[in-house]
Amino acid sequence: MNPKSLLLLAFIGALLVLPLFANSVSAQTQQTNYYVTVKPVLISGALTYTSVDKNATLSFQAIWTYGPDETKSIQNATVIIQISNSNGKVVDMLSENTTSGTFSFNYTSATPETLNFTPTDLVTQDGRDWGPRELIDPANNAYGFTSNSARVWWDTFHVSMVSHDTGSLGNLVVSVNVTYLLLPEDGLQVGAVHVSKTVNGADVTINGVKAQETQTPGIYSASSSTWLPTAYVKVDVSQEGWTATHTAFSFTQEANTTIWTDAAVSASVFGLAIILLRFLMSRKTSKQSLLKHPNYPFYGTVLLIVTSLISLYWGVVGVEATFHSFDWILLGALGLVSFACGILGTVMALQKKRQAIAIFLLVIPLFMNVVGVKSSLDMYGLANPWLIIVPSLALSIISGYFISNSDKIFQTSGKKPED
Repeated sequence: MNPKSLLLLAFIGALLVLPLFANSVSAQTQQTNYYVTVKPVLISGALTYTSVDKNATLSFQAIWTYGPDETKSIQNATVIIQISNSNGKVVDMLSENTTSGTFSFNYTSATPETLNFTPTDLVTQDGRDWGPRELIDPANNAYGFTSNSARVWWDTFHVSMVSHDTGSLGNLVVSVNVTYLLLPEDGLQVGAVHVSKTVNGADVTINGVKAQETQTPGIYSASSSTWLPTAYVKVDVSQEGWTATHTAFSFTQEANTTIWTDAAVSASVFGLAIILLRFLMSRKTSKQSLLKHPNYPFYGTVLLIVTSLISLYWGVVGVEATFHSFDWILLGALGLVSFACGILGTVMALQKKRQAIAIFLLVIPLFMNVVGVKSSLDMYGLANPWLIIVPSLALSIISGYFISNSDKIFQTSGKKPED
């Protein structure tokens, strides 16, 4: 290729490249301007970290950042603030007046969450809406509105079980780890302060006993007592400036379980022996089968005694837990009342008197062993012992069936002998 051809190609290439380069430079140097800006007052104030149920005060300023009033405050305008969670979902909208240009407002969250407060629109006193997408001055690439967000963390304590020692009869030793729920593992930088994930120096009690912080930061330990087969543990955490939390756990008390298991097995064998003896005696005297009506009150009574004893157990649970800082005084009282009602119903069934009252009395332990127990455990987020609740419900229903279908027996026993 001759030199003239090379020179021509170079000239054509330059013509093609230079416009692209010029456009690139122009795009890089072009600046976007905004007439109105709403932003947090302080850079450090753009992030706030506080406890749930505590007021967070957010301060913003509205200023003219372009045009003839540049750098002046925007007074008595209305700002729309959008509140969104960490997933970007809008949970609330606020309308605030800018007053002198700097304005503040309070906001509270009852649940642990991170919320972003983003001004999205501003309407001045003359009624003009400075929308964020409105290109007002195309020649200078000037839009109406821009803003910066403020973020608030509403956090709470998180308690996790580290270990529990249940090898001693009537005693348990519990260790828990206390952290802030929302913080990442490496903590959070709030202005010049770094907040650690671990909670140090908190006031922690375990079943009402003040726990001691171990050599490992955030690990607290205390010993408590219980004579139940299931240990119920309540951990209370408080710290200055923070809303106190209450976390509950339940687990098997191994040393106590052996005694309770032996007692339950012995009671079951004794109960079955009584039923069998009654059956054999009824076969010898009246040739009645197991499910004949004359035996109904007796079988209903035996089952009512079992459900009443279950109510007594839950009453003991409520009383003991109340001494360990649980709010279960109602559970304890209902358990004892249900036991008393069950025993009274048992006496009436054995005497074959006042059938209607006996049926009413057996419903009380049924309600207690299902509704009362479930609502009490749900109060602290504890797992429901369905292996106890369901059988006690079934026993109550069967007991009610036997007593309810003994009309003739109750009527006969209630008749006075004729003269």
